[in-house]
Amino acid sequence: MKKTIPARRAGGTMKKRTALSACMMPLDLWESLESEGYTSLAASPDVAAAAGVIADVISSAPIYLMRNTADGDVREKSELSRFMDIHPYSLGTRKTLISWIIMTCLLYTSDAADE
Repeated sequence: MKKTIPARRAGGTMKKRTALSACMMPLDLWESLESEGYTSLAASPDVAAAAGVIADVISSAPIYLMRNTADGDVREKSELSRFMDIHPYSLGTRKTLISWIIMTCLLYTSDAADE
């Protein structure tokens, strides 16, 4: 069974065309591939794995708190830098904390700030 899709042509006239993918597979398989509503990308194992790789790379990079001075950048040595470098997270390592932050930003934040 072919699935028809309306298509608008350049002159403003409507023309019905058939979806090629619907022609190449059985209808029951096509219906199993269609989504009923919104599905989060975080639910996809491939997307979650890719986000994990990105988080792993970023969390492995060193983070230094720097202060801009007239003589150039100087590394800050204060409680804030000690928190980020030495003792960031009581339940794990600095890498675990940064990785969790990056995974949360990549997978679970929305674009609600843009609205």
